[in-house]
Amino acid sequence: TTETPLTQVGECACLEVVDMARAGAFLDWGLPKDLLVPVSEQESRMVKGDAYVVYTHLDERTESIIATSRLSKYLSELGHYFTVGQKVDLLIYGRSELGYKAVINHTHLGQLYENETFQALKTGDKLEGYIKLVREDMKIDLSLQEPGKSKIVTDDLVAKIVEHLRAKGGSSEFSDKTAPDLIYDEFKVSKAQFKRALGQLYKQKIIKLEPGKTSLL
Repeated sequence: TTETPLTQVGECACLEVVDMARAGAFLDWGLPKDLLVPVSEQESRMVKGDAYVVYTHLDERTESIIATSRLSKYLSELGHYFTVGQKVDLLIYGRSELGYKAVINHTHLGQLYENETFQALKTGDKLEGYIKLVREDMKIDLSLQEPGKSKIVTDDLVAKIVEHLRAKGGSSEFSDKTAPDLIYDEFKVSKAQFKRALGQLYKQKIIKLEPGKTSLL
């Protein structure tokens, strides 16, 4: 075929359900024949019109290409082969209590923490990230910022916040309660980094923190 599929065997992608049948859900993957996710390979029951992150593989029994949303069955959650600070490709596949779950390089699963991300993420988002930590249980913690750069970012950010406050006449509506996406739009950093910088300025008695407002002293 001359058409290029949206995913290939051994890869993950976020695909839309375009039809349902007794056999399972059919996904649009860019080819005339839709990609089947059998009922037994659905992590939760799929719904027509919704999009899901799936792993595409060859079904040994039927020798046909199928997909699965049961990612932990096929992708490893253990970080034996990763090093801290390693750059990786991420694909967001869901939420967790602490933040977001991500596919790493099509082969592994890891955790992004919401208080360390600078934007609201959604299923299907692709972005670059870094291995933050391989925990004692070998599970993988991820970061969108390169480890070791946070101190540099904080120093630069402190100066940027002071500059912002001066430009606003000494007072700004940005505070430790401001939404992460607004902070990122203005300062290009995560809310956690922004709060650290505010804390540093507060301890140095450079700013005053009030509900919904930050002011220069």
